[in-house]
Amino acid sequence: MINSKCQYKMIAVDIDGTLLNDKRELLATTKNMITKAVKMGTIFVLSTGRPLIGAEEVSQKLAFDLPVIAGNGAIIATSKTKKIIFKRDLPVDVARDIIKISKKYQASLAIWCGDELFFNTEDEHTIKYGNLASTRPTVLDNLQEIYKKEITKIIWFDSPERLISIQEEIRPLLGSRTNFFTSNPTYLEFVALGVSKANALKTIGDYYHIPLKEIIAVGDGFNDLAMIEVAGLGVAMSNAVKEIQEKADFVTSSNNEDGVGKVIKEFILKKTDNTGIDMIKLEEVLNKIKNSKKYSFYPLSFNMVDNGIIFMIKEERDYLISLGDVASLFSGDNLVIEGISGKKSPTNHGTAKILRKILPFTAPIPVLRRERSFGVGDRLGIASVGHIRTFKNYDCYPVLVQQSIRELTLTNRTYDDVLDCVSFAVLKENYHKGFGADGDHLKNPQEIEYALGMGFTMITLDCSDYINNDIPSNDDVVLDEAMKNRYLGKTFIVEDIDLRFNVKELQRSLSIYGKALDFAVLMYNTYLKDKQDIVDFEISIDETSTPTTPLQHYFVANELVLRGVKFATIAPRFCGEFQKGVDYIGDLHQFEQELEIHAAIARHFGYKLSIHSGSDKFSTFALIGKYTKGNFHVKTAGTNWLEAMEVVAKVDPVLYREVHKYALSVFEEAKKYYHVTTNLDNIPDVDKIPDDKLGDLFRQNDSRQLIHITYGLILNHQDDKNNYIFKDRLYQLWQENSELYATKIEKHISKHLDLLYSGFQK
Repeated sequence: MINSKCQYKMIAVDIDGTLLNDKRELLATTKNMITKAVKMGTIFVLSTGRPLIGAEEVSQKLAFDLPVIAGNGAIIATSKTKKIIFKRDLPVDVARDIIKISKKYQASLAIWCGDELFFNTEDEHTIKYGNLASTRPTVLDNLQEIYKKEITKIIWFDSPERLISIQEEIRPLLGSRTNFFTSNPTYLEFVALGVSKANALKTIGDYYHIPLKEIIAVGDGFNDLAMIEVAGLGVAMSNAVKEIQEKADFVTSSNNEDGVGKVIKEFILKKTDNTGIDMIKLEEVLNKIKNSKKYSFYPLSFNMVDNGIIFMIKEERDYLISLGDVASLFSGDNLVIEGISGKKSPTNHGTAKILRKILPFTAPIPVLRRERSFGVGDRLGIASVGHIRTFKNYDCYPVLVQQSIRELTLTNRTYDDVLDCVSFAVLKENYHKGFGADGDHLKNPQEIEYALGMGFTMITLDCSDYINNDIPSNDDVVLDEAMKNRYLGKTFIVEDIDLRFNVKELQRSLSIYGKALDFAVLMYNTYLKDKQDIVDFEISIDETSTPTTPLQHYFVANELVLRGVKFATIAPRFCGEFQKGVDYIGDLHQFEQELEIHAAIARHFGYKLSIHSGSDKFSTFALIGKYTKGNFHVKTAGTNWLEAMEVVAKVDPVLYREVHKYALSVFEEAKKYYHVTTNLDNIPDVDKIPDDKLGDLFRQNDSRQLIHITYGLILNHQDDKNNYIFKDRLYQLWQENSELYATKIEKHISKHLDLLYSGFQK
C-alpha cells in the first residue's frame, strides 16, 4: 500500500530491464531525476544480479558514492570508496553439490568468484551471457580450481520450461542449503542461504538507519520480487511479467520510457509536506541558502525531511535551523528564511532529543557486533568532528560516545551532554554509517540504569571491585565437584593451542574472578538479557594489579558462556603497562606471545578481544591487528584532550604556560585517579621554552602524562568568586580554531588505525 504521508529516504533500483533501457543506456532524464533526489538527501542504491565490476559501468555515470547491492545480495559495497558493507559467499560444500547435481541435467554453468567469471562449457547460453558480462570469462574443463576461490554465485542455464521443473526436483536436495531463483527466464541463480535483494535491502536500510517503510524498491525480474514486497513502496516496471506487477504497490512506465525517473519525480521530488510546501520548492530554498553569503552554515549538515529542512549554522556558538512544518517540533527563536518560516534552536538536550527522532542517523546504534570497532572518548565535547572525518576513511565502526562516571565527575559533565554533543557533530558531518554510545567502566546498578536510560548502546561492566588480587595463597579455596569435573584432567584445544588447568591454577582463577563472575551474571540478567538486540555488553577485567593469564581468560569466558551470558567483548589485563597517553611499557615479545593466545580464545568463544587504554600504544597496534585478524575493539581515552592542549600551545603560548604551571601544582592530587610513572624532573622549565617549541612537550612522555591526568582539575579550577580560571578561555580558543583541532584529531587517530590495519591487511 502506498503511504502518501511518508517521505521516502532511499530508493533501490535494479539495473537491467529497469534503470537501463533495452539498449543498455541510462537515459539523461533518468540521470537528472536521480541527481536531484540525491541532492535532496535521498540515498540512491543500485540493486543488481551483476557482480560489483558489472555495476561499475552504471555507477561511474553517477558522480556520487552510492551503495551497490551486487550478486543479488551476496555483496554490498560503496561504488567509489569500495567499502564492503556485507559479503556472503556460497559455502564450498554447497557449491560442490550444485555443480554435481547440474551434471545430471547436462546444464551449462556460469560461476562468479568475486569479479572473475568461469564457464563449465561454451554453448549458446554461455556465449550469449559472456557477451553481456563485464568480465572476460574463462572456460574450465576441470572445476576443481573453483573450490579454492570465494564463490559468489552460480548460474544454471536452460529453457524456461526446463528450469521450472528443475527447481521443483532439486528443492528437496538444496532448498535448505542455498537460495535459488530465476533472475531471467533462462537463468537459475544460486546464492548463499539468506542472500537475496530483500535481505540486502534490510541490511542497507539498517546501515543508514532507514526503516523499510521509508524505502522504495524498483525492479522487473523475479529476483526483484522479494525486494519489491518488503519495501515501503514496491514498484514494478510495466515491462515486468504480470505476476510481479500484481504484487507491486505501483506500476511505472517501462525501462524505455524513463520508468525510474517517473517514480522519483512522483514519490520523492513532488512530495508535499503537511503545510503544503512542495519539496521542489524546499530544494530551491535550500540551494539559495547554500549560495548565500548571509549564513555561516556547516555545508554537510543540510537534510531534507518530509516536512522541511534541517541544518546547522555557526555564530558565536552553534545553532540548529529548522524550516517548514518540522520547525514546530523544536523550541527556539522564530525566523523566516527565503519566505519559509522556521526556528533557530540552541544545541541543547531538548533540541538533540528531537533531532535523534527526526534523523535517526544522529542516534547511536550497537557497533561491537561489527568486525572492527574503535572507541574514542571525547572529554571536551568538541572532538567528534575530527573523529568522524577519520572514520569516513575506514570500515571500522566508531564508538563516539565513551565516558566513564569518573570522567564525567572530573569534567563536570553528564551523559546527556556527552551524547548530545556527538549527535550534533554527526549532523554537521552528515555521517550516516552509525556510531556507538558506551557507558564506560560502569560499576553498579545505578550507573548502568543511568546509561541505559539515556539510550546508550553499549555497557562496559567494570568488575574491578569484585576482583580479588590480594590472596597470598589459594590453597584454602574450595573447588566443588562440578568445577573439578569441568576443568581438571582435561585439555582444552583453542585453535592449535592446548590449555590445561592444575589444581592451583584453577583455585587461583576462581579466587580472583569468582565474585566478579557472579556480579557480571547478575548485572546481565537484571539489565541486559532482554536488550541483546539494542545493547552491546562488554566485560572489563583489566582494572587489576596483575595481568590476566590466558588460562584465567579462558576460565572467565567459559564460565560466562556456561551461565548463559551473551557478551560482545572481554577486556583482559595484558602484561606490561598500558599507561595513559604514552606507548606500551614492557616486554613486547611477551605481549605478542600472550596476545596471540588471548585473541585465539576470543575467536574460540565467538567474541571480540577488547584492548583498553589504547591511546598512543603505537608499538602494539600492528600486533593487535595481526593476531585478532582484524576483529577487534580498541579504546582510546585522553588523546583528544592532549591534541586540544597542543592547539593551545600553538595558538596561545601565554595561556598554555599558565595551564602547564597549574598542572604541575596539582599533579600529586591528580595521581589519585590514575596510575602513571611520570618523573616531573624530566620536564623542562616551560618559561625557558620558545613559543614555537612548546609543541615539543607533547612528544615527551612525562609532560604528556602531566597534562593528560590533570584535565579535570584544569577545567574545574575556579577563583574565590566561582569563576572558571581556564575553562571559558580554553573553549573559546577551541571554538575559534575548530578546523585546526579537527585536523589534528583526524591525523592522530588515523595513525592509530593505519597501524592496526597494517597488521591484517595484505
